[in-house]
Amino acid sequence: MTFTYSIALSILFLNRLGDIKATDPNDPARQRIQSLALRLLAAQNKKGGWHYHCPVLNAYQERAVRNFLMANRFIPGHLEVFRPGQDDHSIGQFATLALWCARRHQVIAAPTLATAAGRYREKQKPNGSWGYRDSSPFFHDSSTCAGLIAIAIGLAIDGQGKKALAPLQDPAVARGLGYLAKIMGKKPGLPADVVLARRKHTADMEHFFRLLETRKDPDTWNQFSAIDRWELELGTIFGADAWGDLYFLWSLERMAVMYNLKEIDGRDWYRWGAKIIVANQKQDGSRQDRFPGVPDTCFALLFLRRMNLAPDLTELILGVRMEEKSKSPR
Repeated sequence: MTFTYSIALSILFLNRLGDIKATDPNDPARQRIQSLALRLLAAQNKKGGWHYHCPVLNAYQERAVRNFLMANRFIPGHLEVFRPGQDDHSIGQFATLALWCARRHQVIAAPTLATAAGRYREKQKPNGSWGYRDSSPFFHDSSTCAGLIAIAIGLAIDGQGKKALAPLQDPAVARGLGYLAKIMGKKPGLPADVVLARRKHTADMEHFFRLLETRKDPDTWNQFSAIDRWELELGTIFGADAWGDLYFLWSLERMAVMYNLKEIDGRDWYRWGAKIIVANQKQDGSRQDRFPGVPDTCFALLFLRRMNLAPDLTELILGVRMEEKSKSPR
């Protein structure tokens, strides 16, 4: 397994198992979290981002990363173990969330997280948004949620041991929330031809993704590149500037519960999103947007659940004790 998303989500999953012994350094789940986290640490690039793949570290490399960390000599981006490729803010949010959780398992991640948060502060646009990549003109809606998550993690790293940090007064946070507030309230009802074109594009992309699992020839890559058009990759329900409306709603949910927000600029984000999700459920219980079936249904259910992936972060930046049962706003 080298896919950065898969590595990050594996850490988040293992962290949620709940049976990792707090004082047992030999717990198998903890050791797996540590090993995966070291790969994320080693694969961060000099810009503070991550590529799509994090190579497996051999025993020597893993030991070297541990030693650098223990000696406080680890420089984020300095041990980049892959040939540099394109990074993006979507990958970055999963990597930073995973590394935040890995800290609970004796992983020294503060320098890496601070570097990532600094990158997001530097790349925020004047209107408060973030693009998918540094100069991308697309996917601002979901990427802005990612940016706000990274800013929260940066605030928590900087503010450890201090009083509540009033993150909503941070200019970067205020601008980001202001941008998102303008999206909320959008209603379903895209023209039928737009929906059909975007869904056809989804099917075409899935076809080529399957081909690319086994074929790496130039012709296949060229055909894939020819159809990889961001304007056809937007949502099919209300048209968010994201790779799917349901993915955007899940991004919004993760950010909002982390900041313990019930409203964004006076708008009830949960009520707005829940109405859209409930109204667009299919007869068999599934959802269909950019990733029909299991992925879109999971995005919808995760939104409805309102589960905080980092309740300790929320407690740290807000000085609010989160409920143990849900760790989410009511």
